[in-house]
This record gives sequence, C-alpha cells and structure tokens, in this order.
Amino acid sequence: KICTITYHSMLAWFWNFIDYVQHYMILFTSYLFSTKKKEKNRVITFKDIHYFHRSDKGFDPEKHTLDLYIPLNDYKLDKIDTNECNDIDEFKDLFRDENNKIKKRLPVVLFIPGGMWFQGDKSYYFDVYGNFGRELSKEGHVIAAIINYRLSPVVKHPHHTLDVSFALNWIINNISDLGGDPDSIFIVGHSAGGHIASLMALDESYLSFCYDVNHRLNEKEVDSESDTNSNLSFEDNETDLSKEFLKYYKKYSVPNNDKFDKMNNNNNNDEDEDEDDNNEDNEVFFEEDGIEDDNIDINESREYELYIKNMFRFEQNKKKYCSKIIKGVISICGVYDMRTYYDSLITRKLFVSYCFPDKYIDHASPILYTKKGLPPFLLLNAKYDFGLKKQTIKFSEQLLNHGNEVQVNEYSGDNHFSIVGVSPIAFGKANTHLIEDIRQFVYGK
Repeated sequence: KICTITYHSMLAWFWNFIDYVQHYMILFTSYLFSTKKKEKNRVITFKDIHYFHRSDKGFDPEKHTLDLYIPLNDYKLDKIDTNECNDIDEFKDLFRDENNKIKKRLPVVLFIPGGMWFQGDKSYYFDVYGNFGRELSKEGHVIAAIINYRLSPVVKHPHHTLDVSFALNWIINNISDLGGDPDSIFIVGHSAGGHIASLMALDESYLSFCYDVNHRLNEKEVDSESDTNSNLSFEDNETDLSKEFLKYYKKYSVPNNDKFDKMNNNNNNDEDEDEDDNNEDNEVFFEEDGIEDDNIDINESREYELYIKNMFRFEQNKKKYCSKIIKGVISICGVYDMRTYYDSLITRKLFVSYCFPDKYIDHASPILYTKKGLPPFLLLNAKYDFGLKKQTIKFSEQLLNHGNEVQVNEYSGDNHFSIVGVSPIAFGKANTHLIEDIRQFVYGK
C-alpha cells in the first residue's frame, strides 16, 4: 500500500509538472504561430463557463467549466473586438434577428477530453482540444463545446461521468440562446472521454438524475429568466449532488451480466422484497409534487391516484428525455470493458484501482449496457492503439446485435495520441481526417 501511494503521488506530481510546462508552451506557440488574417467564417470562443451548481459542496471552479466555439457566419461583428470572451449575456443579441428570434440553429458537438481519468485538461498539449473546437466550427455549421471534469483521486467513478452529464445538461438548457439546437447534440470523446461518452449514452441513470435535479430546480426557481451562467444554481440551499447521486446510482444503474441478472431473478421470486422495493422507488426522485411516499395518506384515494398519475407522467417524460437527448455518439479510441483492465494486475495497480472502486467495475463497462433504441455510434480507432481495437470490435458487435446503427473506422497512420493531434509533429494541430469524419457523421443525422 505504501508503494502504491508513493507511486501515485509521484505520478500526480509528474503530470502537474507537465501541465505547468505545457501551459507556458501553449502561450509561446500560440504567440509564435498566431496570425491576424481573418477567416471567412470567424469563430468566437466563450471560455471557462461554469456548468455545475456553484453552491454544491463538490463544485470545482476549475474543473466544472466548458469552452464554447460558435461560428459567427453572417452575424454582425461590430461589437466584437476579440475572438475570446467570458461574458455570454453580452453577445446573446448577436444570434437574434430583428424579431428577437434565433437566426439559425446549429447542431452541437460536446467534446470530452481523455487522460486516463486522472490527468488531462481541455487546454492539454498545445491547446489540441481547443484547436479541435475551432477547426470543427470554422465552416459555420457546428457549435463545439470542450469541457473539463473532475479527475481522480479527487473523485472516482461514477463522478467523472456525472460531471459530463451536468455539462450536457447545461448545454440543453442554454445553447438555444446562443444559436444552438438542443435537439441535435452529439457527444464526442477521446480515450477516457470516449469511455465516458459511451457510458453516458447507454446508462440512463446519469441523464435521469439530471432530469430529476432540473425538476426540483424548476420548482424552486422564482425567476424563470435567470442569467445563463447561473441557470443551474441552487442559490439558497447548499447541495451535495455527488453524495445524492451515489444513492441513486446504486439503485438504478444495473449492468447486463449474469451476476446482476441472477440477483434480479432472486428479487423477483420474493414478493415481499418486491413490495419493499416498489415503496422505496416511490419514496424519492420521481415525485411530481416533491412529496415523499411516507407522507401520503393512502385513505385519500383521489389524491393518491392523482399522485400516481403524475408520477407515471413524470417517468414517461424522463424516459423520452433520456432516449432522445443524444443525437449520436463518436468515440475515439474509447474503452468499453473495464473488466479487461481490472483482471490484469498491472493495469489494475497502474490506474484502475486509482479511478474505479472495485464494486463498480461492471457498472463502468459500457459494453454491459447495450440494448435496443440507442443513438447512432461512430467508433474510431488508430492502428497502434494499446489493444483497444479488440474492445471496439466486441462493442460494435454488441450494438449491432441489438439493432443499433454503428460505423467503425480505423486510421492506419495514427496512434492513440496522434489521432487527435497529440504528437511532436502536429504541435496540437487538429487531425483534418478526424474532423472531416465527425462533420460527415453530424451532417448526416
């Protein structure tokens, strides 16, 4: 244990040092290669937007942020002196016409950076992900969002994916004011980000929890027209959504494997346990009026019947929300079966135990959540990719067996890092072939 702690401490120190050096290298290279030439379709960047509840105990002002890359197209440019801004409200009118209507709604691509769940950043390696966002948006047909999320050891699974789901939630609630289409959102992730993107699309517990939080938030809000940056904040009460989600996650996130199937069958054979489980299900999270089941007087049949109807309607709306909100998933060199790494002593000690509790290894495997009715998947791999191609093949087969749409592409001249521009030669420049494949996938849906 002492050796493991020492190893991870040295590893964390090393990556902090790399991030420190990288920060100044980014500043140097951006100055060195900067150009004053204006492109045909300019892109405006909104940096470090907070997407998480700022009054929550787990709020991280650095990691709970996202950057937006919005093409300006034919919008008026008279108020814009720079390509980077921090105040969204100042530019909301830019995307509206004389009748105060959005001129054009563009699809949105949410990009999740990689980094083995314990290091990495949206400004990583010569701003490679920022270059990705600018390159993707510059043709004027897509809005790109690049996000940060909390990393291990500060948090472990499932909180990486929970953070990303709240970033998606922020986009759903706010992107329409910035010319985006909340009904056309695509999730893209690289490496660990590909794992998170796939898991969030397959395991509905994440978006379902966000839906419940939104419902409670709407009940608490007095002013419906709050500003964009604080639209998801509980201003009056401090919350602990991470702790609350763990209870929710244990109850509603169930992977499809023999162990959990047997457990469910045993529960189904016990009628008394079924009744208890149903009562617990009605107790929290699904109430339309915020009333717990213990407070309901069953003798008042009409009120109870209305409560059940409202709860059923609420559940139906939530299912529609979770099933339709993600238009497509693009996973670049993603991980789909954590059991493979857990079974290997080396990888288990190297990073798995550092980022994933033992009891959640099955829950963290997207391949165990495949089913019908999933959004289309585009699975991309490099030729030299740490054996991840095998996982991609198995994952794609599982998706196809359930009747889902899947495309699989391989980049023969790239490795796990160069596929997104992380290489000494590319200096963070976005992979044009990757950008083009993503554009074609987005435009075709």
